[in-house]
Order: sequence, then C-alpha cells, then structure tokens
Amino acid sequence: MKYEEYGEQIQQMNHKMHNLRVKYYDLIKEMPHSEYVILHRLEKIKDESVALNVTQLAKELKLTAPAISRTVKALVDKEWVVRTEDADDRRASYLSLTPKGEQEYGKMKRKLMDFMLQVYQRIQDKDLEHYIMVGNQIIDAMQDIYQDSLSQSNESLEGVRE
Repeated sequence: MKYEEYGEQIQQMNHKMHNLRVKYYDLIKEMPHSEYVILHRLEKIKDESVALNVTQLAKELKLTAPAISRTVKALVDKEWVVRTEDADDRRASYLSLTPKGEQEYGKMKRKLMDFMLQVYQRIQDKDLEHYIMVGNQIIDAMQDIYQDSLSQSNESLEGVRE
C-alpha cells in the first residue's frame, strides 16, 4: 500500500508541475503551448537530417493530424516554419524551422528557463541534487521494467510464430 501512495503523490506532483508550466506559457503570451511543442520538436531534429511531415509529427506528439495542421498553418503564416515539398511525392511536404522560427523558439525557451531558474533558486542545493538523483533512479527503474516488458512481449510473439 505504501508504494501505491507514493505513486499517487508522485503522479499528482507531476500533474501539478506540468499544469503550472502550461499556465506560465499562457502568462508569457509569446506563443501558445501547442506552437512551442511543435517548434521544440522541429528544433530537436534540425541537426539529425530527419524530416517530419504533419502526420509523423501528430503521431510523435500523440495529437490528431487536424490539430497539428491548424497549428502548423499558424506557424507557417508567422514565417516560423516552412513546408518543403517532397521531390518524389508532391502530395507530401516536410516541416522545418525558419531562422525566424529558431529565434522565436529560443526566446520562449529562455523565458521558460528563467521561470524554472527562479523556482530552483528557492530550493536548497542539496535538495535539488537529491531530487535529481532520485529522479534518475526512477528513470533507470522505468527503463529496466520497459526493457523487461519488451523482451517478454517479443518472447510471447516468438511462441506464436513457431
């Protein structure tokens, strides 16, 4: 029962922290959260020689293609994102950040980091270090359990194939 209570408290904490970050996005008024999420993803793949279209982006962000399309249209209208047609399939287009989009993303990212730095400065160093250590232990445990589950899933599929 103790671990269920921990789990509930951790989930509530994570949910509250997420909601407060999203509220802070709205307070800044630089861009909606949905635009930031898309710009963030496009920034991450910029140097990976990977191209994403709206459908792939929607799948990765676990949102509907129409919702992503609306937001992408707004980003294209602001000249923060550009669509590039696929040379082999003219129906397909890929998304990338423009220099203006990179600049706007960077400004928003800086404001969000400044907010989080204010939060961190209110907490003692030893507590932050402990939080990071425990967070990494949780991540490691989650990765181990995921890998174990993946292995078991593959083993059960192999039994079906035989």
